[in-house]
Amino acid sequence: MAAARNSAFEIIEHMPRERITRFVGKLTDATVPEALERLAVGIYSKAYDVDLTGCVVPKRWGSFDAFFTRSLEPGARPLEGDAATFVSPCDGRIEVSRTVDTNGTWRVKGSDLSVAELLGSEEDAARYVGGDGVVVYLSPRDYHRVHVPCDAKLTRIVSLAGELYPVNEMGLANVPKLFAVNRRVVFHLDASEAGFGHVALVMVAALVVGRISASAVDAADVPVGEHRFTAPQSYARGDELGIFHLGSTVVLFTEKGAVSGFDGFSAGQKVRMGEAMTTRAAANP
Repeated sequence: MAAARNSAFEIIEHMPRERITRFVGKLTDATVPEALERLAVGIYSKAYDVDLTGCVVPKRWGSFDAFFTRSLEPGARPLEGDAATFVSPCDGRIEVSRTVDTNGTWRVKGSDLSVAELLGSEEDAARYVGGDGVVVYLSPRDYHRVHVPCDAKLTRIVSLAGELYPVNEMGLANVPKLFAVNRRVVFHLDASEAGFGHVALVMVAALVVGRISASAVDAADVPVGEHRFTAPQSYARGDELGIFHLGSTVVLFTEKGAVSGFDGFSAGQKVRMGEAMTTRAAANP
């Protein structure tokens, strides 16, 4: 099995991944005849067991991307707990839940990942030494909008160029430090007023997932570089932050002592947007 997986990865490694991703993006954005749209959405939904319960379902999607980035009906996902509850920003599956060690590294699937490499900054990474981190993988069947886990102010967004390897077991097994290698968008959240300190939320792109949009940036894809705001953007817990056009992975970091940890979650456990993940630490009123 391992040999077959490695052989498959060798094929992917030599593919023109960026061109393939752009091509798939154009296909998913295209308007097609209604009958073809129904067929494509029907096949995809059956293949991946897509559950549209609670989603806004129009008479026509208009494009496959519109179907994939579907929104939720108001009230479809009541937020658990209160303002002291840190909720899941997205639907998905927990991959890793672990504390950042004193060297600023974080062990993911047998590989020591530098938080500084992931965030693109030693200074930003220093905030999270000794803090808690969690990875949520979004499968093809999931809802692919990402929300704010607690009341916070968005101070800046950093969009980092990178590779487009698949973010799955194959990619993790064959690409050391995969999350820091792939293209990603880092949202820096100041949640001090809510008692959570600073939070870094990273949306990691993947093969055929080259486009990430953000509610605070007027662009179809967050341009590479740092985006600062003349005034921090205020978000209430559960407000929409960004969208994966197709899907990938969310990584969250909290400062040391800010939350009670993510110990209640184990690898493979499913979560839904709005579900309680942890709470504000008792020391942070």
